Amino acid sequence: MSREKGKLDRWEEIVGTLLSVQDYDNFIRIAIKVSYSKTVILEFPIDSKEGKALASKLGEMKNTEKVGILRTDIPNKPIVVRVKEGDDAQEVGSYE
Repeated sequence: MSREKGKLDRWEEIVGTLLSVQDYDNFIRIAIKVSYSKTVILEFPIDSKEGKALASKLGEMKNTEKVGILRTDIPNKPIVVRVKEGDDAQEVGSYE
């Protein structure tokens, strides 16, 4: 399986299966399986708005859940996290 470090630009979303959420050397590191053979690793500073939002929302989730992470250009909502439950996806949180 291929693992690569990813970066989200504004209004870019990554969707896949949550594999892990780790606090690593002052960064929040998120591993998301986006295809059968590819895993993307996202890192954000733990003290950033994005890092705080992801740590609080994804830290509570079980691995293997389908998630979508959208980066925005909205100052009070830089990250939106969606979780797929059954056949529906719903926004479960964002940093405000």
